[in-house]
Amino acid sequence: MEMSVRTTNLRWAIGAFTITVLGITTLLLARGIPSVQAEPRLGHIFFGNVTVGGNRASSGVEIQARINGVNFAFSNQGDNVPRTDSDGKYGTSETFRVLADDPATTAKEGGAHGEIIQFFVGGDNAT
Repeated sequence: MEMSVRTTNLRWAIGAFTITVLGITTLLLARGIPSVQAEPRLGHIFFGNVTVGGNRASSGVEIQARINGVNFAFSNQGDNVPRTDSDGKYGTSETFRVLADDPATTAKEGGAHGEIIQFFVGGDNAT
């Protein structure tokens, strides 16, 4: 069986291309491909009692944790909004989390080192 010149040239071209791609890949791996690595940060979990005027807060009062005016409080129950339970407690029967910022993104997902968290109960600044 005879091989045409055209088939031979095509095989040489494919072989040369394959060797070139393998060579470039080897060089890049040998040099080390630059990468960006960011470690996800853990948020904070809070729990406790809420009192209003010396009395325990009623059930269902919303609690917020604001950083620079933005609420980053999160609950793993219901509508994901932290609220007091029937005993005026928060974070015991549900998780009350303040999310942490992910340094790998440009969006602000939560708090970062050194930022101040302000708590609000029923819309009022808590002390």
